[in-house]
Amino acid sequence: MHIGLVRKILLCVVASFTPLCCSFAVTQAAAQQTLPANEPYSISFSAGRYDARGNYLGGTELMNLATFQGKLYAGIGYWMDRPAVFGSSDPPSSAQILVLDSKLARWRQEYIFNAANGEGGFKYHRLGAMEVIRFHRFDDAGNVVGPLAEMLAVGLDSPLGAVYTQISPGKWEDTRIPTSSPIRSLAVHYDRADKAEKIYAGPGGGQDRVIDRGIYSGVYDPSAPGRIRWNASSEDMGIENRVMSMVDCGGNLYAAAKPSIYRRDDENRTWQTVYTYPISDEFDRTKYASGFRGLTCVNDPGRDGKKILLSGFEGVAGDILRIDPETGTAAVELHSRQLLTQQWGAGPQKPDIIAGYNDAPVVKRSPETRIFTVLARSPNSNEENSAWFISRTAANPPHYALHEVNPLRWPNSRSDNALWSVRAVTVSPFPEDQGQVLYLGGYDGHFQPDHNTAWLYRVGIDTALGRYEGASR
Repeated sequence: MHIGLVRKILLCVVASFTPLCCSFAVTQAAAQQTLPANEPYSISFSAGRYDARGNYLGGTELMNLATFQGKLYAGIGYWMDRPAVFGSSDPPSSAQILVLDSKLARWRQEYIFNAANGEGGFKYHRLGAMEVIRFHRFDDAGNVVGPLAEMLAVGLDSPLGAVYTQISPGKWEDTRIPTSSPIRSLAVHYDRADKAEKIYAGPGGGQDRVIDRGIYSGVYDPSAPGRIRWNASSEDMGIENRVMSMVDCGGNLYAAAKPSIYRRDDENRTWQTVYTYPISDEFDRTKYASGFRGLTCVNDPGRDGKKILLSGFEGVAGDILRIDPETGTAAVELHSRQLLTQQWGAGPQKPDIIAGYNDAPVVKRSPETRIFTVLARSPNSNEENSAWFISRTAANPPHYALHEVNPLRWPNSRSDNALWSVRAVTVSPFPEDQGQVLYLGGYDGHFQPDHNTAWLYRVGIDTALGRYEGASR
């Protein structure tokens, strides 16, 4: 073949490939720009299917999320699950723990709490708490000198309760806490008087039943059931309502039970009132409002090293407060109802507002940004199926913003198309997500029959924290 002709052919080939190469380069660049922080919302878990081992994965509520040893764990509840009402033949189920082993894996059942009650039904319907419990070694002065043990623990919140811990992946053991009361909160605290680190469990109880009014404590003991040895008696707080949250802050243990926040006195093993919310609305006095939730310990922006408490009070106002535990004073950082009304153009459909179901986790370090999970329903018809959360960016004063989670196309039949609420959120533990991806999910049974309504999405942090454009968009 003539050399000139060959040269012309090669030039044509190169020219024809150039657009493809450019296009490929642009596609790669676009992919890099959209992942991981800008990753769009996608469904991670859809209630109403089976895992690879044939376990039914349903649920009305995704109650909890926790990252442990590189995996993501979820607590699935079945409160108000009524499959027959919706003509479903799905099998009945009880509270489950699901696990996601990697970003590309599928959710599978880790454990199911399928013990029967005396009436032939399931004893445990949902998980009130899921916490990574870390015990430490201490010197005589009470200083941490090293790790002792780490475990994943859950508190079961149903007509009956219990505390279970993970012995090994897939194997869970009842710690035999000496109460049958539902457990709604767990925390670890170093008891300065006993010079021992302890796990504390707060009673949940039904909203319309008499509950165990004491908080139980236990210590790490590798020979005890579930590796927890509980004290036989509780510390009576004399409370009327559920202990919705506990947290160690600045070396003190705090507990929230409507309408107050309490601090433990280690020397006397008693609980003292730190702050009481001034209830003014009658709805806030009913069983439908649980008071303070999601106690969170943060740094005081005005004083270096000083710790303060953040908490949302469930009720009509949905206030988020900053509480100084030393002085017992509090300041409302946000009236959630006011923010929602301003952003939506009208007030929420329901009187009840929850701002912070479980805690307010950090999702961004610089500047520090926390998420308050929310129960509230927009009055706008194009948003009535959305879920919502509020971000708090650290500043003096802090900045609050509202964010929307739109419903996606659901692969399975649900009894309710609304997401209703974000009640759990955590940063992805998977290395390829580089700490820039969130998992968030929820639903709330709100005292009506439901089936297969638990939901969980994954999304890039920047996408999740994007500006809410308003109902008029």
